[in-house]
Amino acid sequence: MPVVEFLQFTASEKLISDRTIANPLLDILKGTEGQISTFYGIQVEDEKTGYLVVVWETYEHHKKLTESPSYKDLLDAFKPLYTGEFTIRHIPCEVDPHTAFTAPTTEFALLRPNGVGKEACQETIGELFQLMVTCPGIHLPMSWGVSREDSEAYYMIFGWDNVEAHVNAIHEERLQPMVHKMKEIFQVISVGHVKLTKHE
Repeated sequence: MPVVEFLQFTASEKLISDRTIANPLLDILKGTEGQISTFYGIQVEDEKTGYLVVVWETYEHHKKLTESPSYKDLLDAFKPLYTGEFTIRHIPCEVDPHTAFTAPTTEFALLRPNGVGKEACQETIGELFQLMVTCPGIHLPMSWGVSREDSEAYYMIFGWDNVEAHVNAIHEERLQPMVHKMKEIFQVISVGHVKLTKHE
């Protein structure tokens, strides 16, 4: 299964005003063995949270990059793009996430279990996905995975026509029992929407 490398950071003013300053970093990633695709963008809600998404064939390909001489060049190319701290997670996805990444709007939701086990979490996400298949404006398939760095961090990834389609979906009457169940099983840590651009 593909592994999604997900970086989230406070975008620098330079990046917000000129997305092309990310090209040196993106070009390094593009030429890396095992890299399938790379996407980037700024969060819709706050217009300052940056997203860098790299889809790898395996986690080992990412690991190989970090041990290569070119990794210093990659880190140097990343520095102008952010301020403060950044988070990086690697998420083995149960389903290929490219449909969500190429949709007009991509939703990233980070959840943590409310003291329940892995099986209950997986079953609940499966039930949610089954119900959401018919939501207007959703781009199928949906994807999810658990961070390699944090076994309590569950990421769900959705593609939508726009943010409004997501908002309308979670207010559908038929989904309300599922919404309540999700709140019982999980604590919602963050939900963000971003218009991703694929680096060609």
